[in-house]
Amino acid sequence: MCRRLWGEEGGSYAVEYLGMLPLILLTGTLLWQIALAGYTVMVTQSLAQGAAVAAAQVSWEDAGNRAQVVLAAAAPAHLGCRLETVDRRPVAVSAAHPPLELLEIEVTCQIPTALRLGSQVVPMPRVTRTARVPWTAP
Repeated sequence: MCRRLWGEEGGSYAVEYLGMLPLILLTGTLLWQIALAGYTVMVTQSLAQGAAVAAAQVSWEDAGNRAQVVLAAAAPAHLGCRLETVDRRPVAVSAAHPPLELLEIEVTCQIPTALRLGSQVVPMPRVTRTARVPWTAP
């Protein structure tokens, strides 16, 4: 009796799927944006550490240039990474030892965006990471 009143429901799954499709796509896009942000944080930290290690092996006058060269060679172009600061900081290890100098490098990269609203791109923040390594240059 009900089948005669309501008719066949064979196409209802397709209609329900099409109704849920925008929500599925939005959820996938948000998850992809989170993955991009995590990737950017990891790459930024790795770049800062690599630039700091390379810069710590040359004289202070060449440290900034060496860090910039390493950053330019290793950074993915789509992240727009840049070297913010290169600094030396003395750190007291103990009273019996002379202070240790640490080289501190700060790198900033732009998180890529997967979110677009029409022709507008949703702006994403920049990620800044700092790496400190012992100064080993002569």
